[in-house]
Amino acid sequence: MVAALRLFLFKNRRPPSVRELSEMIDLSPEMGHYFCNRLSRLGVLEIVEAAFEERVYLKDHLKLEELPREEKASTMEAEVQKHLEEMQRHQEEIQRMQLSHQDRKKDLFSDLERQLKEGLKRRRNPLDDL
Repeated sequence: MVAALRLFLFKNRRPPSVRELSEMIDLSPEMGHYFCNRLSRLGVLEIVEAAFEERVYLKDHLKLEELPREEKASTMEAEVQKHLEEMQRHQEEIQRMQLSHQDRKKDLFSDLERQLKEGLKRRRNPLDDL
């Protein structure tokens, strides 16, 4: 973003707007505003509101050296990973419940079958008395 700002200043001899910077480096305007606001909070850029749009100025390029070189894993990625792990645990529990349900179902049918067989053996056939 800072390199694009410097290049725009050199080519056009005027400060760019956030939209022009975004177009120059092929970003969406929303992402351009996000990066400009973030660099503004860090003290690298200064955004001056004009009548119809804001202009971007380089405030202190040495602040760029203070930025961390490594990008930390975003909290969004951590939340997605946590959600995936939770879904996996939930899926495993559902499978475990289905297996136990099938086992109980088999036991119930075997008990019913055994009871029916015992009931038929105990019953006397009424025709045997004749």
